[in-house]
Amino acid sequence: MFKEIFLQTVEEGYSRDDVYNVDETGVNWKALLRKPLASKRESTAPGFKVSKERFTAMVCANASGTHSLPLLVIGKSKKPCCFKNVSCLLTLYKAQKSAWMNSALFF
Repeated sequence: MFKEIFLQTVEEGYSRDDVYNVDETGVNWKALLRKPLASKRESTAPGFKVSKERFTAMVCANASGTHSLPLLVIGKSKKPCCFKNVSCLLTLYKAQKSAWMNSALFF
């Protein structure tokens, strides 16, 4: 259904170069697996706390595949330690308290 509507829209005056798709994904790192590798005893052990270390990545490209925007990475820290001696970063990095996408970052 969507494919037919998209093709009709393109035929009415838009080219595939003008249509963009954006997708975001959240990545949790330093987190233990809850299933199947971690036993129930491990997750209820004293001091067990699920890691909330995360970042969000957003990718964007046009429908023809001729143009893509640089990768946007959203983290929690304004100045991450891992970027300390980095002079050129090939992605865009933004900081946000929860490391989630919001309307201000999207624009």
